[in-house]
Order: sequence, then C-alpha cells, then structure tokens
Amino acid sequence: MSRKIRPANKSDQNEYFEFNQQLGRIFVTSVIQHPLEYAKVLIQLDYQPLPSFPTRTIFGSPRIGLPGVFSYMRFIYRQDGLLGLYQGLGYKIASLIIYEGVYSGTQNYLNEKKYFTSSKVCIVIITIESSRAYKIK
Repeated sequence: MSRKIRPANKSDQNEYFEFNQQLGRIFVTSVIQHPLEYAKVLIQLDYQPLPSFPTRTIFGSPRIGLPGVFSYMRFIYRQDGLLGLYQGLGYKIASLIIYEGVYSGTQNYLNEKKYFTSSKVCIVIITIESSRAYKIK
C-alpha cells in the first residue's frame, strides 16, 4: 500500500505546487527545444554528413553554403526516425531537475536566512561546476 506525500501546512503546499509547476515547464520546453539543440550541437561538433553546396551572397559573389539546423533535423529524421531527434532527452531532463532542485533549495535557504532584505542586498552566484558559492555585496 502506497502513501501519498503531502505537505503539512498551506505555505509548504504552495511551494510544492510551485516546484511541480516549474518541473512541468522544464519538461515541456525541453521536449520542444531538444531537436533544435541536438542539431545545433551536431553542427558545433563539425559533424558533416550533408555536403556543402555552391551559393551566392546578396551582392552576387559565389560562396560555399553549409546545411542549416533544419537540414540536419531532416537528415536525422530520415536516418533514425522521430525518436532519433530525441536522443539524449532523458539525460537533459534529469540534469535540469537536479539543477532546479538545487536552485530552489538554495533560494529557500537564503530566504529563510534573510539574505534578501531591503536594507541588505546580496547576490549569490552558485557555480555547480566548482561546487562553491560566492556572495557579492
């Protein structure tokens, strides 16, 4: 028999609902943006399965054109199908959930400690890569 975890008081319920709402936004935007970002990363890594093509500039001089993001997406779709466009989406969503949890937890902690008051303004920059927090006054 499973029990549902529910927050004890009203403010905790609001925070719980707000956190779940943020996770929902993260999931939806990740699903929409992932194919574009996946193709962008392949371009940045200089993965060139598509040939370049001759083209002209606005002023008429000849140039070599390279395929764009949508050409890469079409290529991936033809090679791997629709699921091929979403390779790596699970890892991205997992990392964003961890990031959001750390960010929300830190924000709640700083609000409880009253770092953000009108008399004392403090910006906290958290770098997850180096696992250090800096306070800039």
